[in-house]
Amino acid sequence: MGEVDFKVLPWELFLYGVFIFLGLGSVFCLGFMRIFQGRVRMGVTLMSVSVVVFFVSYYFVNRWYF
Repeated sequence: MGEVDFKVLPWELFLYGVFIFLGLGSVFCLGFMRIFQGRVRMGVTLMSVSVVVFFVSYYFVNRWYF
């Protein structure tokens, strides 16, 4: 992998990553809680949406910045 130089990381990319992590992490946890409440279909839907949005955002961020 090598060393990562954080000095070249733009602030908007860093903040975008933080917001994506917080938002999708919250949605994923809500899905997990829904599964434990017995609402399995809604929980799986929330978890699936968060995973798909994560990969789409990862694709577009790597396409725009790298």
